[in-house]
Amino acid sequence: PYGSFSPRSSGAPRSPDFPRLTVRDNVRAQVEALRLLGVRKLAFVIGGSMGGMLALEMAVTYPEWVGGLVVIAGCARHDAWQIGLNEAQ
Repeated sequence: PYGSFSPRSSGAPRSPDFPRLTVRDNVRAQVEALRLLGVRKLAFVIGGSMGGMLALEMAVTYPEWVGGLVVIAGCARHDAWQIGLNEAQ
């Protein structure tokens, strides 16, 4: 629950109306920003931890954009243990 995408961070009360955003949504926004900047392909997509998850998602969803991929301490999804640790922080 960290960052600008969290109800806790924004001060908003917990509500099912708060928009749910995914890693795919984030990558879609990144690719759109790159398009607006005139970028057509990335030589490498590099990320650690959540950035690694974003890098994996970009490589899977937009393979034509990714020349190479470097994932550091990333995973394709969180298991229950990781979710629990994140909630405890």
